[in-house]
Amino acid sequence: MEKSQFEALFKEEIVSKSGFQQSGLSVYFKNEMHTVALLRLGGRMAVSGGIAHVLCCRHSFLRNTDETVPEELDTEVFSYPLKIKPTEVNRGFFGLDIKYTSTNLHYDFEVFTYSDKNEDEVKRYLATLSKSLDSVKDWFIHQSPSKLATQILSNGTGAWIEKIWIEDYEKMAV
Repeated sequence: MEKSQFEALFKEEIVSKSGFQQSGLSVYFKNEMHTVALLRLGGRMAVSGGIAHVLCCRHSFLRNTDETVPEELDTEVFSYPLKIKPTEVNRGFFGLDIKYTSTNLHYDFEVFTYSDKNEDEVKRYLATLSKSLDSVKDWFIHQSPSKLATQILSNGTGAWIEKIWIEDYEKMAV
């Protein structure tokens, strides 16, 4: 499959059906409290004939790596506490099994090669991706900020960005 064909299917199967907005090659959901973004990666993570991306979640009031609260989509992965390989979203007995782990300097991302796939194979992958986006969005908007703050305190390493996020959570609790 060619890049233009993949991008058309991505737009049809993900952007049009998910209720997410598109910004460049990334898609996102954002309200006053939550941001869920499927960030397309480039640079050293770019893949010829494929895509690399990561599914990220943040509370919209958190400062980013520039120490500002972004008004638009923040495409810097390090500005998101939760970073997930999109099609490896696991459903546990009590819902999605997503917990904060300190992945501030190194995070896993997903690569999908479309150049050696036919349309049906790509559509199957995109259907799985769309389901993951919907599941994570529905899960995240029902998580209280205090739950993620507690996980950052418990599972974090005291990294600079984690300290900023904890300050932001504490301000929100006031």
